[in-house]
Amino acid sequence: MKTDNTGMTLLELVAAIAVVIVIAGSSCCVLAGRMEKIRERQRGDQAKVVFYALETYLEDSVSKGMSDSLILYQDVLSCPISDKRNKLNEYLYDVCPKGAKVVRVSVNWQRTRLVAIVYQVDGYRIEIREGKMTDYEKYP
Repeated sequence: MKTDNTGMTLLELVAAIAVVIVIAGSSCCVLAGRMEKIRERQRGDQAKVVFYALETYLEDSVSKGMSDSLILYQDVLSCPISDKRNKLNEYLYDVCPKGAKVVRVSVNWQRTRLVAIVYQVDGYRIEIREGKMTDYEKYP
């Protein structure tokens, strides 16, 4: 008499499910690390866009004859970028997330040139110096 055992035993099924769970768990850890790297790169790109927008704003202000550190503070540093009172809002409408802010600016006033900014977003501070990201840190 022939017996046709074409199915899986319960032990084989449990072993297959355990292997799938281990593979899924390890891939989730790898995926989470990659997602954080993507977010980090996105924040850095946003900071560079803010740097170039601030550079454009500075050039516009100089051409209009309104360039000094007090005006720069009132127009840019005093409120978040998404706020309508911030002069960068017209350059960066819907580019930066709510609460993103420029917290520090370094300008060479003799050459009227933007040197560096510190951009703060989502619990991170990003320093852009001459168009390149030089520092990326989490702050409390």
